[in-house]
Amino acid sequence: VNRTKGEIETLARVRHPNLTPLLAHDSSDTPEWLVIPWYPNGALDKSAVRFVGDPRGVLEALRPVVDATAALHAAGFV
Repeated sequence: VNRTKGEIETLARVRHPNLTPLLAHDSSDTPEWLVIPWYPNGALDKSAVRFVGDPRGVLEALRPVVDATAALHAAGFV
């Protein structure tokens, strides 16, 4: 529970162009809840088919994910 609370607090603090911002949260209750913006274009997995047979495209698509993950780790998110 303490780890989850810490991770939620880290997510609330971190701002990065490739991370969905955490607008509100409550980790004092069970289950915890998070509020994030709605993205009408869907998730990355819905558009993954465009990368079939395109390894360079996959690497380009993953670069922002890696950058965002590095920002989270730098902020203490494990």
